[in-house]
Amino acid sequence: MKKKFIEIGSSADGAWGIDLLKKGYTGYFVEPHPANLIALESLLQRKNISSHRYHLMNMAVWTEAGIRNLNVKETTLQETGEVFHLQGTAPFYEAGKSIRRPVYGNFAVSCVTLGDLLAWTGFPSYIWMDIEGAEVPILMGYEWSYLPEELHVEFHNRAYIQKVNLRLEAQGFKLINFPKKWNYLYGPQYKNTHNTEAPS
Repeated sequence: MKKKFIEIGSSADGAWGIDLLKKGYTGYFVEPHPANLIALESLLQRKNISSHRYHLMNMAVWTEAGIRNLNVKETTLQETGEVFHLQGTAPFYEAGKSIRRPVYGNFAVSCVTLGDLLAWTGFPSYIWMDIEGAEVPILMGYEWSYLPEELHVEFHNRAYIQKVNLRLEAQGFKLINFPKKWNYLYGPQYKNTHNTEAPS
């Protein structure tokens, strides 16, 4: 199986994915903010990483496909903006989160489901997900037919971590550890990581 990863919410640095590119993986960087994606492309070029090794995808992952409006206020980004003002996000987040770097603007974002994204990229060995609160409804609603070797999730709504843990466990994942405070690492419960079904 070809070694590949998907970093969903790569921001401008793609730090996790760049480490895997250096190890010979092919990468997919998914980032809705166009300025972040431009900065990431520039960073990859400065690191002399061949463009044949990665794909930059200016889109967001959500529970349903479509075009949504991303409304970002200068210097302060509310989580309602980060998850694209989708009405269905409540009550999965709390609004009012501030960030350090300036972001701004109103623009349309193409949203795809996790299933559609994986159908396009093929199933990767590693998935990293940092999507500002949208991880909860996506993971609670997605039916996994394939388990990656590692699923990294940065939680932005801590109240739902236990529910997501139980949901993933029911689909064949196990919690391996949480190397950082809100970053959780999951892997398959069974040794054959590429089975579409767990053994009975």
